[in-house]
Amino acid sequence: MIEYILGHINYWFIIAVMMVGLYTLISRANLIKKLAGLAIFQTAVILFYVSLGKVTGG
Repeated sequence: MIEYILGHINYWFIIAVMMVGLYTLISRANLIKKLAGLAIFQTAVILFYVSLGKVTGG
């Protein structure tokens, strides 16, 4: 079980960053802070796409 979690640590990190961005987007009333949350969420999505393209052993 621990090997599975450590083997996919990049996905866990991306999920955490995505949740921070989503929480900031939903919980803040200030438009600038909402834009910052959206930027964090967008960065997490881009990191997710990049990590999907990782070639094992390459």
